[in-house]
Amino acid sequence: MKSPSSTSFPVNKENVNYPKKITLRESKITPKWSTPIWTSTKQSMSYVTVGGIESDTSWQERDWPKESSREMLGNAWDSEQDDYPNGTKEIRKIALNLKIDSIPDDEEKKIIIRIRVRNSNPDNISVFENIRPIFDFKQFHSTKRNQHRMVTGALGDFLKRSLGMGYASWTANYSREFSLTEKQWPEPVIIRHNGCEDKVFIHVEWNEQDYWPVFSDRIEYDAPDFTEVEVALPIESTGNIYWRENVRRVLNQIEDYFKRNKIGKSNTEFTFSVKGFD
Repeated sequence: MKSPSSTSFPVNKENVNYPKKITLRESKITPKWSTPIWTSTKQSMSYVTVGGIESDTSWQERDWPKESSREMLGNAWDSEQDDYPNGTKEIRKIALNLKIDSIPDDEEKKIIIRIRVRNSNPDNISVFENIRPIFDFKQFHSTKRNQHRMVTGALGDFLKRSLGMGYASWTANYSREFSLTEKQWPEPVIIRHNGCEDKVFIHVEWNEQDYWPVFSDRIEYDAPDFTEVEVALPIESTGNIYWRENVRRVLNQIEDYFKRNKIGKSNTEFTFSVKGFD
């Protein structure tokens, strides 16, 4: 499998023409959708602060890795249900991989968790054809809101939400008063699908009270028969003597949810793995 290359990204805001807002007609009859329907509503600065995210989602910061895993597994399950409703375990496969890593943070190192969820797509059904509206922070763009259909990844805007979580945790103790530049979250959301890879970063201009997605150029990737989404979130600084306990708590939370989540989900093979932590 080809390894993704590191990507530098610009900080200039892109002018992107997004689809117009889609609304549902009022009806006394509950519609039944044969395919997902996208809808849009406005969003705010709450995407990039710890307090705002906690208020919007009711997720405490310490639980963001677990909740992120839950959303990603739910999205993978929904994809299998939509695209391979009659598939067997030989066809329908979902894998959750966790990796404990560290990245530079000024003169220290910051412990992060990389959460990667892969679901099978043996027929190479086209997915993520247009990722730009998904990461439009000015609009809510999702197949999950206002739809009368059973879904497990219920938040709907999770992919862009995860970028805001990363930024919020990364800058929670950052003093903007004494810095000439904005501290940016260096990790992207990575989407591998249909033989290619997309990376999306977030850029925040705090003084302007604005933020936007930054898209790297799409590259080829050996992913003809699966879809994979990867997000990264901070956990704890290596300078904290309790960082191992904190990491262990996060891993236990995610593994416990994974084991409970797969119960009752038939015709699907689930696997779980952890790297970078003993």
